[in-house]
Amino acid sequence: DIYCGKIISDKFCNNIISNFNEYEGNNPKNINELKANSMHQMSIPTDKLNLKEEIDDLMNIYLNKISSSLFPNRYFFKFDSQHSYIVRYLESGDNDLDFHVDDSLITFNLCLNDNFEGSDIIFEGPRCPKHLDSYSDTKEIFKIKHRKGFAIIHDGKNRHRVEQILAGERINLIIWCQNNDEHNNW
Repeated sequence: DIYCGKIISDKFCNNIISNFNEYEGNNPKNINELKANSMHQMSIPTDKLNLKEEIDDLMNIYLNKISSSLFPNRYFFKFDSQHSYIVRYLESGDNDLDFHVDDSLITFNLCLNDNFEGSDIIFEGPRCPKHLDSYSDTKEIFKIKHRKGFAIIHDGKNRHRVEQILAGERINLIIWCQNNDEHNNW
């Protein structure tokens, strides 16, 4: 239940990075105070970039449809909400990320640039939050190299981590597509 492919144009990626850079340039003191979640030190919620409406549209028009096709055995395919943010990985900041599961039914992880080395994502199989540290069979381990315009779409409960970035900077748009019924069942 991990899918990856180029589904977004470079123009879309460049527009988001432009919004990100503009916000960062206009708010240099606030950039380190904003945190989209407890895992990242260098992340900005998309609502601060005036992208909430566009992300909601992307989720409602596109991600709902593609997710129901990719995950046909799920019965929750009406996303009620989303939590989205831009995260940055670089040597002098967030340079990796430990194993975790996302607070989402489905996660959409879009790479916005390609001037970096390393920072690959390692998946090790679906887990509930209570069993996050359980053993992984070699058949569960899967590595994905990020590239600009490529999205990784996966079950939010698929345990994953980010390897250390070796050079440059990786910027990603993360969308946690959420469903109230699924939340209530955890």
